[in-house]
Amino acid sequence: MHHHSLRLTLVLSLLVLLVTSVIGADAEKLESDAKVWSGLYYAGPEDTTKGIEPEGRAAKLVERMKKVEQLQFPTYRLIGAVSEDVLKEYESWVLPSEVFFIKLDSLGRDDEGALNATLNIWQQKSVLLKASMKLRKGRPMFVRGPKWGEGYIVIALLLE
Repeated sequence: MHHHSLRLTLVLSLLVLLVTSVIGADAEKLESDAKVWSGLYYAGPEDTTKGIEPEGRAAKLVERMKKVEQLQFPTYRLIGAVSEDVLKEYESWVLPSEVFFIKLDSLGRDDEGALNATLNIWQQKSVLLKASMKLRKGRPMFVRGPKWGEGYIVIALLLE
């Protein structure tokens, strides 16, 4: 019996080692096309139950959003923000939250360094938006999403 458990332990150890080396090899193959900062905002009347007061980069982007006619809201609250790599030839979920998910599929860089991508915005299991886009450094993209509470969801994407 003792001999059987020793053999089982050896087999399991070899399996773990094999899986770890395969995962490690795959991780090395994943190549980034770009790094993108994504921010998810609530925009509308004051509602302190939604998100936090934007600071730093998130606050600077709010100032730019307010210059866009369709994005002139009295209050912006940050729900979540993250900088993520957009991978070559792989799906990149750049901003998961409890309700909304943003996926960027890289279509590669153009000669000017802009990132061509397909943007998918999901609300739980439903696709809200699927669009081709081009992100350029220093030129954020804003998407006014669905109504949420008394306001709207706004998504900001910035090529780093």
